[in-house]
Amino acid sequence: MIDRKGITRIVFILALMGLVFHCDKNPVGPDPASFPFAIYLLDDPKFDREKILNEDYSDFQLKGEPWLTEDDIEFYDWSSHCIYLKIDKKTLFPQYDAKYIIEQFTNKMFLVAVNGEICYPAYFNYGYYYPIPELDLLAVLFYPDDVLRMSWTGVIDEDPRNDIDRRNNEKVKATLIQEGLYHAGLGVRLDTVIVIENADTSTIEYTFTLTNNDEDNLYVFDPNVVGNSFHYHTNGPVLKHIEGGSLYQSTYKKVDSLGDWDRSWYTLLESLKSLTWTVLLQGYSFLPTGTYRAQLSLNGPKVIKEKRYNTEGRYWFGGIESDYITIYIEE
Repeated sequence: MIDRKGITRIVFILALMGLVFHCDKNPVGPDPASFPFAIYLLDDPKFDREKILNEDYSDFQLKGEPWLTEDDIEFYDWSSHCIYLKIDKKTLFPQYDAKYIIEQFTNKMFLVAVNGEICYPAYFNYGYYYPIPELDLLAVLFYPDDVLRMSWTGVIDEDPRNDIDRRNNEKVKATLIQEGLYHAGLGVRLDTVIVIENADTSTIEYTFTLTNNDEDNLYVFDPNVVGNSFHYHTNGPVLKHIEGGSLYQSTYKKVDSLGDWDRSWYTLLESLKSLTWTVLLQGYSFLPTGTYRAQLSLNGPKVIKEKRYNTEGRYWFGGIESDYITIYIEE
């Protein structure tokens, strides 16, 4: 027969087990499943590269208060992965100055989660490279006060896992749509790359097409309007020589900033419509004969919130990448 002391002891042990179980599930903070979309900061920047590449996130745990949730977001542009905030992003940092942010946040990791499920890890980047998405600290500091941009640097190598853009997580996309936060943004296609002159300083002609996949009409930065200043914001196609392995991109920097932002630089691209441009670009070194993979990364001037809309549409900015195309350069 168990005496009163024994009963008290059993009750205490059961209560302690319940406390341990609760703490293991979520040591501090609300239930992660209560947030449709959330970002959690991690204290430890270390991770197992192989596990990450295999999308095994079992080493990570969601705990504490989220750094950012769906309630802080006005909308998410899926093409540029710009997160447009309802809040001033300065409130997300204990101190908002370059020295503090670079010292305290470089390589700091975070988790992107939906409904309590980890979708991918990412990190605050300042001059490093990991095969996962990032919040570039320079972009944090120089993008408008209400915008964070999730970026990613792909690698063309023998391991195809390095060439997976984990930002395009279908569960994140479905949740953003369900919460009314999703905007499709722009799509870019690199159509052709033709070598016009192949010399010590080579010139190419490239053609690209923009498609507005968004529900909004979007104003796009127009190379026909701004001329060579287009390449102040966009470097042009990057070419990888398959046989030799070398990367080639334009070093043509004889372009000037257009100065203060102006609406005249843009062309309206209506929802679900496309426009095509052909652009000349010099500044490549000599391009050896052979097969190349080519990709275009497209950027545009950043636009502050007060100037971002007019009666016909929204001024788009951020960065987007085309799919790769294969080209052959002859002698």
